[in-house]
Amino acid sequence: PTWKITVLRDGEAVESVETSENSLVFLLPEGDYKVVVESSGSKWSKEVSLDRDTIIEVGKAPVLRLSVKDQFGNPVQVTVVVDGRKFEVKGSTTLELEQGEHLLQIYWNKVLVARKYVRVREEGVVEDIVVEFANLKVRTLDSEGDPLQGCVVAVYWSGNILFAEATGASGEVEFKLPKQRYKTLVNCRGESKEYEVNLREDTIIEHLQEKPLSKWILLSIIAVIASAILLVVFLILKRKLS
Repeated sequence: PTWKITVLRDGEAVESVETSENSLVFLLPEGDYKVVVESSGSKWSKEVSLDRDTIIEVGKAPVLRLSVKDQFGNPVQVTVVVDGRKFEVKGSTTLELEQGEHLLQIYWNKVLVARKYVRVREEGVVEDIVVEFANLKVRTLDSEGDPLQGCVVAVYWSGNILFAEATGASGEVEFKLPKQRYKTLVNCRGESKEYEVNLREDTIIEHLQEKPLSKWILLSIIAVIASAILLVVFLILKRKLS
């Protein structure tokens, strides 16, 4: 393979060569240096304080060994973002990274379940992430208390929609979600209602769809109100004329 080797001091390159040799010798003044080796899309680095003839071996990057499981030890499918780079991970992975501090973000669906800085050293680092889940059940009922079919239940996290599902014959839908805060929007027969949920344990939301007033009942109410207004006006006028 071809290697690109760069020697840096105070962030400035003092040597940069490309070679297919397995070893190189640099004559350098004493001081602190960083040696960066690149080959076939991989990159390794090592820091050295030079005060005598020194041999360093570079070729294997430090690694981040990452494990993501639920509270029962089952592997979890997540998207891992390290310094802006995305990796799809199911359960565990090993990532080659440069030494130093890296921002680690872990998403389940669109939900941020972990965010932390990890310091990767030459010997590598191990991170075990546990994502705790709970069940959110939404039960839709009509005014008689019977299951209501065809209601659409949407679940949001931080403004992002995660799921939208219609209730079946049971009038229920259920979602397995990380323990977080969610907004749930229930739409039944053109009417919507919003529920805020702080999911810390298995939770049930009961949505009761009120029976709409019939056309004749509504007209009767309007007629009664109108009659009352006319009666008040009549009494006021009668008092003024007497």
